[in-house]
Order: sequence, then structure tokens, then C-alpha cells
Amino acid sequence: MDDSRDEAMVDGRDDEAESRLPLSSDEQRVLDLYDTLQQLRLEIAIINSQASHQSARTQGSDEFTGEAQKDLLDARASDLLPYVERRDEAAISVAKQASDMGALRSGLTEVQAETTRVTRNNVELTAVLFDLADKVKQKQAGRLDNPRTQSEVARLEGEVKTSRQRWRVMKGVASGVVSGSGVDWARDDELRDIVLDPESED
Repeated sequence: MDDSRDEAMVDGRDDEAESRLPLSSDEQRVLDLYDTLQQLRLEIAIINSQASHQSARTQGSDEFTGEAQKDLLDARASDLLPYVERRDEAAISVAKQASDMGALRSGLTEVQAETTRVTRNNVELTAVLFDLADKVKQKQAGRLDNPRTQSEVARLEGEVKTSRQRWRVMKGVASGVVSGSGVDWARDDELRDIVLDPESED
């Protein structure tokens, strides 16, 4: 009856663990071995308790039986010990990876926010430069033969070209960071616009 009760307790712990944590087959095997080790320890305690109440037997027979049982259980426990140690190491590794992943996602979120801000700023600056260039062209339409006017127009056009190139680079970097981050950018309008921006600058 004790054995069936112990098995029920072990099965209960297994069901509870499976309902709470998604474990790989190796991790589940380690946990099962750990439960077996706990059961062995319980069996040792039961055997020791029973041995203390078997005073009717000869002392030599009791000692021999107790030592044989202890040796057997110790041998089984020694076989399980490496698996328990591997389970502990795996648990530590998983916890560290989870912490590193959290820090990485936090840093990535900051980078995405900054990239979005810079990209918008570049777009706004590009629009301003376009507007200035158009105004200069309209204002100086009748005086384009003036060297100073031509120089000013050329300078503005150069700034516009540089701003466009810088915007393309920033957009490419932002798109690469977002698409390679593992974040579900398709569900976020801003991130989706960064990765799949349909606009093209001539």
C-alpha cells in the first residue's frame, strides 16, 4: 500500500509539473530520475524504520541484511546522481538564458524606438529640404543664370541628395534590426512600415 501511495504521489507531481512547464524529453527524464531518487530515499527511511523493530532476528542477520539493502540502495542512488547534477546544471542554464533573453529584448525595444524616431526625423528633414529647394527654384526661376543662385541651388540639391541617401541607410538598418529581432513586427503598424515601407525615393 505504501508503494502504491508513493507512486501516486510521484505521478501527481509529474502531472503537476507537466501542466506548469513545457519540458524537453531530456529535462523530463532528469526530473523523473530525481523523483526516483527521492523515492529511494523514502524507501531507505522505511527500511531503517522497519529494521529497528525487528529485534527478534539475530544481530548478525540484521546487520547483514541492513548493510546489503543499504549497499543496494546506495548503488542505485549513485547511478542516479549524475542525472540529478545534470538536471541542476540544465535548470541554471535555462534560468541564465531566460535572463539574457529578457535583457536582449529590452535592449532591442530601445533600439527599435530610437531607430523609429531617427527615421521619422530624417523623413521630416527630407521634406523640409524638398520644400526649400522648390521655393528657391520658384523664387530664382528668372535669375538662374546668376552664378550665386546656381551655387545655392546646387548646394540645396546636394543636401537633399545626401539626406535621401542617409534616410535610405537608416531605413535599411532599421528594417534589418526589426526583421532579424524575432519580434512579431507584422502585428505592429509602425514596425511593419519600417520593414515593408512601400515608398521609394528617387
